[in-house]
Amino acid sequence: MNQEELSTVRRLFDGRRLEQARELRGLLKSELAKEVGLTAAAIGQFESNLSHPTVGTIAKLALKLGVPPLFFAAGRPQLDLPEQNVHFRSLRSTSKRDRTQARAQVRLLAEIVDVLLRRVRLPAVDMPEVAEGTQPSVTAAAVREYWQLGEGPISNVVRLLESKGVVVTRLPAATDELDAFSCDIAGRLFVVLTSNKGAADRSRFDAAHELLHLIAHHDASPGDPTLEDEANQFAAAFLMPASAIKPELPDRVDWRRFAELKLRWGVSMAALLRRARDLGRINDAAYRRGMMEMSRRGWRRSEPVDLGDPEQPEMLTRALELLDKARGYGLADLASDVVLPTEMLEPFRLTLEAPMAPELTLP
Repeated sequence: MNQEELSTVRRLFDGRRLEQARELRGLLKSELAKEVGLTAAAIGQFESNLSHPTVGTIAKLALKLGVPPLFFAAGRPQLDLPEQNVHFRSLRSTSKRDRTQARAQVRLLAEIVDVLLRRVRLPAVDMPEVAEGTQPSVTAAAVREYWQLGEGPISNVVRLLESKGVVVTRLPAATDELDAFSCDIAGRLFVVLTSNKGAADRSRFDAAHELLHLIAHHDASPGDPTLEDEANQFAAAFLMPASAIKPELPDRVDWRRFAELKLRWGVSMAALLRRARDLGRINDAAYRRGMMEMSRRGWRRSEPVDLGDPEQPEMLTRALELLDKARGYGLADLASDVVLPTEMLEPFRLTLEAPMAPELTLP
């Protein structure tokens, strides 16, 4: 970018874009300031639009943050996402820095979706209405009925959510303490699963857990232990309906049987053990002994039956492939529209090849 173009960016400089780029890299103001030879206060003034950086500083900031200088220019729609609107599992076990980076990532994803929605029709949000205070198990049954799922195993939870208008993505978590999370941005629902937690059963349970937050916890305080327990109860009932799973559960701790059921229902042996207790097939003492045996065998970290790779989101990849085939609009064009290098879009798995989805159409 030449001097004249940098001067144009300076005139149009939007401090919120600098803040977004910094948060996407997981940097504090003080860390970015040190890298470019400024003070944290100066970075704060830029981000608050109290002052504009020089063209030389804009070039340094862009280089350090790995974005084109034009990224800092105003004029593109931005989507806000306050922390209180994101359902993180625990606010105590994760740092504010990690949560901030995760929010920046999903805000960028929302911008990507917004660009795609101008060119392709994604599935509409289709969620049942649930009365406040409804028991998680009742909600789970209501959702299954609303979506006409029957009472058997759900073959692919991620694909189900995508078909109901939820944008699902897998992103590398900055820390192992950061679990899956969900949010609503301008009426579009998002579930973010972590790609560094590779157990397929855990991933399916996480997706179902986040589903309750999207359906029933609109105005609730994220991280509330009571809400998290409700989401776990919902996930168990949604993935393992009592009327169907109870007759199949053993009346004692039978690992061979739990392994068979894990393959059939796509849930962990630990979840099946807990379900057996909650549905009265085994008593509390047997459950405690079972959990202790799982710990002794190392099964709490890695269970013996492998369900294969975790379910992968496909909706956005399919949307981009549809556009590429029909209109010659590909990843490079999308990156240009959000003013970022293509490698910054790769974590959203937009470069995978996937079969074209019949539910996606062009306007």
